[in-house]
Formats: sequence, C-alpha cells, structure tokens
Amino acid sequence: MPSATENGPYDYTRSGNPTRDVLESLLAKLDKADRAFCFTSGMAALAAVAHLVGTGEEIVAGDDMYGGSDRLLSQVIPKTGVVVKRINTSDLDEVASTIGPWTKLLWLESPTNPRQQISDIRVRHVN
Repeated sequence: MPSATENGPYDYTRSGNPTRDVLESLLAKLDKADRAFCFTSGMAALAAVAHLVGTGEEIVAGDDMYGGSDRLLSQVIPKTGVVVKRINTSDLDEVASTIGPWTKLLWLESPTNPRQQISDIRVRHVN
C-alpha cells in the first residue's frame, strides 16, 4: 500500500493543491505575512481560528451572529476550556470593558446576522 506522500504532495487535493499553495503564497506576500491559509468553507476557517485559543483563555464575541458561528461558540468551543463572552459589539464601551488579559480573540460580524447591527471595526493605534 503506498504512503500518503509517495506520489508527491499533490496526490490528493485535500492534502495538497498547487493552486491553493500559490494563492496562499500570494496572499501572504500581499499582507507581508509569514503564511496565509485558505479554506474550502467559511466554517472551516472559523473553526481553525477558534481553535487557536487555548484552555483558560477567552473569546469575546458578538451576541448576534451567523447560526453556524453561534453554535460553534456556544456548543463546541466551551468544551475545550475556552471561555466565550457574548456582548453587543456595536457598543464600543461594552467591547472595551469586556476585553481583558485572558482575551485572545475578538470575534465580530459587521453588519451582524440577522439583525444587521453595525460594529465599528476601526483600528486605533495605542502608543
């Protein structure tokens, strides 16, 4: 039986794909990043990002979001020991007061789904 890499990295498209590799490389260059990752679905990308947060750390997330994201953050991620705090992300004071030393990810949609609330996602630089 042949090994998974015997026929090269592009033997099976889920394990390696030359088009995806080129896209990831170009996206990383555009963003001046070390790496970029492309996924076949938005939920796959969201799950990968959520799993970057470790046990005892927290995610601050909007209280109005896509159903798949909602289920991921309310039913799956807490089982890994990650604390998920749900807030109104259109209230900047609430966002600022909720972010703490254990916050590793701020998860928001703008506009939100389904209520179409707008969250101000400007980046403020702090010196």
